[in-house]
Amino acid sequence: MGGFGALHIALDRPDEFGAAGSMSGAVDPRGCEDEPGIDQVFGDPAGHADFWNREAIVEHARRFDSAHIALMIDCGMNDSLVHSNRMLHARLLELGVPHRYAERPGGHTWKYWSNAVQYQVQFFAAGFRRNGSSAMA
Repeated sequence: MGGFGALHIALDRPDEFGAAGSMSGAVDPRGCEDEPGIDQVFGDPAGHADFWNREAIVEHARRFDSAHIALMIDCGMNDSLVHSNRMLHARLLELGVPHRYAERPGGHTWKYWSNAVQYQVQFFAAGFRRNGSSAMA
C-alpha cells in the first residue's frame, strides 16, 4: 500500500509535506476488491463499505489543491490498478489540481517500479531545488 499510503499520509499532514508521489497506488480501493490482501487493510468491502468510500484517495482529490501538495502519480499500462489511477488523474484534471501523471508499459512489478522510481526521484529533486527544505512524501 505504498502509493496509497504516501498520498494518504500527505493529505493527513499537508503542513509537513510539500509533495507526494505514488507508483501503482491503490488510489480507489473500491475497484480493487479482488486484489490479494486488500481486505486485510480495508476490511470486507460489503461489511465496511463506508470505510472503503471514505478512504478512497480519488474522493479526496480536491484536498490536494487546498493543501498545495505537488503530486506525481505513475502507473503501468498493464497494472490492474491503472483504471483507478486514470480515474484520479481525470478527477484532478477536472478540479484543476496541478499534478504529473505518467503511464508507461509495464505492470505491478519490481521491473516497472525500478524504472518508475527514477522519474519519482527527478520529480522530488526538482521540488527540493525549488522549495529548499520542504518535506516530501
